[in-house]
Amino acid sequence: MHAPPAGGFTLGRYLVEEEIGRGGMGVVYRARQQDLDRPVALKLILPSHLASPDQVRRFHAEAQAAARARHPGIVEVYETGSAQGQHFIAMELIDGRSLDDWMEERGHDAMEAARLLGAIARAVDYLHSLGIVHRDLKPSNILVDRQGNPHVTDFGLAKVLAEPGASASGALVGTPGYMAPEQVSAAVGEIGPRTDVYGLGTILDEGCSGAHPFEADSAMAVLLKMLESEPARLTTVVPAVPRDLEAVCMRCLERSPGDRYATAAELADDLDRVLAGDPVETRTRSLLHRSRRWIRRHTALAARLLAFVVFFGVTLVNFGSGVVDGGFLTRIGVLLLVWSAGSLALDALLSRGRRADLLRHAWATVDLLLLTAILLVADGARSPLLLVYPLLLAGSGLWWQVGMVRFMTVGVLVSYGVLMVDARWRFPGESLADHHLIFVAVMVVLGVVVGQQVRRTRSLGRLLARRAPL
Repeated sequence: MHAPPAGGFTLGRYLVEEEIGRGGMGVVYRARQQDLDRPVALKLILPSHLASPDQVRRFHAEAQAAARARHPGIVEVYETGSAQGQHFIAMELIDGRSLDDWMEERGHDAMEAARLLGAIARAVDYLHSLGIVHRDLKPSNILVDRQGNPHVTDFGLAKVLAEPGASASGALVGTPGYMAPEQVSAAVGEIGPRTDVYGLGTILDEGCSGAHPFEADSAMAVLLKMLESEPARLTTVVPAVPRDLEAVCMRCLERSPGDRYATAAELADDLDRVLAGDPVETRTRSLLHRSRRWIRRHTALAARLLAFVVFFGVTLVNFGSGVVDGGFLTRIGVLLLVWSAGSLALDALLSRGRRADLLRHAWATVDLLLLTAILLVADGARSPLLLVYPLLLAGSGLWWQVGMVRFMTVGVLVSYGVLMVDARWRFPGESLADHHLIFVAVMVVLGVVVGQQVRRTRSLGRLLARRAPL
């Protein structure tokens, strides 16, 4: 069979009625098993796929993994096979909708998200007791029936822990945005039940806030943020979220598997405590641990504040040794305070996840203005602080936006133009033409190189998004 119609055809002993869902590799139909006269969900490999042996193996492995489970929170598999050249899985038909549609329709309520995730965690813990790790937990793989009960489905990436060869190649498997860090880095030896705990935490965060904890405009940017930074605290996005629920969510989203809940059952227990209004048992982190998380969550701010402290410290030493006077120290101190205040304010606004692109450009503008002001107070175009310009330009690439790199390149050139004018007035007897020409050329080349690297990375991200299972 090549391209099956939307419905109204027969496949083996199943009368296919209508399409009800579609993913990266499979399409799901509402059907009726004619010999038993019962409704089923029939999943087929998409006709557009030239089913390779690996795809067929993975398709049937999904059925074999799910068929072992007998739990009210897991979609039951009735049969797997092939008919008319088409591979299929016949499953329990859930009269409801996916979790993402459910949340979109009913709104993102923190306590409702805690209730649903508690039930989902119990079902996932049952899977783990069978030695199965789902590895692709996301809202579209959870169905909520009309009574509001969730059901886990889609075991296409499930890993049976008892099989030592499973996924031993270290291939990147999962859905960008819902993969745990150990999946992103293909650390096969670390993948286990705590990997699914991370996925549950991602769904919980999204259920409470309505936004993904690592929001970005490309798959590659999402993966890089997962590996290099920390999710924003829930209460900064939705202040009404209970602190205990935030603590539960943050523990699920720890980068190191050993810092997460050991089992999905422990997560479910803490969610039950949140719903009952009891204190949760997630342990208080050490000051060092909390400091590391804060730095990863606010990397751009932390880097600036550290640089400001070091620079002001050097200026203080120079003041003590008589190299600079009190007026210079005061002017530098005021400019650094203004720069720090602006950075703190912009970082706080960025943490809320709104108007991010505008805020990034505003931050870049503040950096350029304050750096140029400090250079004008110091030695201008002669100052070694000129090296900060290429650092800012290179750092703009970490936003993973070509437009930001271009904006910073133009900004650096304009700012340096101000210093060129200042140099003509401050050093009238010196010729700095070669100095200026070299610096401008280096900035242009650096801008082109950084922009090209960002463009390549984004292209790889789009390729990854197309190839990743959905």
